[in-house]
Amino acid sequence: MWDLVHDGYRLLRHWPVRRKLMARFPLTQTVLMARGLLYYLPGMTFAWLFISFTLNDHVLSPLQGVMALLLLGLPLQGLLWLGKEARKPLSPGDRHWLAQLTDRMKDQGIKPDVKVEGARYLELAFAMEQAFSKSDKAFGHGD
Repeated sequence: MWDLVHDGYRLLRHWPVRRKLMARFPLTQTVLMARGLLYYLPGMTFAWLFISFTLNDHVLSPLQGVMALLLLGLPLQGLLWLGKEARKPLSPGDRHWLAQLTDRMKDQGIKPDVKVEGARYLELAFAMEQAFSKSDKAFGHGD
């Protein structure tokens, strides 16, 4: 299970969030949502608990505790889902798109770090990150 969470976190860190990718890959919107859950929800949950605790004369109901646990578990669920997506093999269309991307990178003198055969969405994230960091020309023009 923790390997799945780790793969989800790696996908979250390496998937480039660009407006042009949102139409091609719906996973981009999922990554954006998961980032928001991971970075903002724990703080918002603890702030809500603190405010509830101070307004209710320093008492929390069991329902508030259960709700806080549910809210704190949402980022973990997001990472698990992303880990499952990271391990999925690429669809034929996405594999073709990755092959085109690696060819463009090679034409520009960039050695891609991934192989097209047997690639998963995690490897696609690594390739896109490499292309965006080394050269936006591999995709056409940057955002």
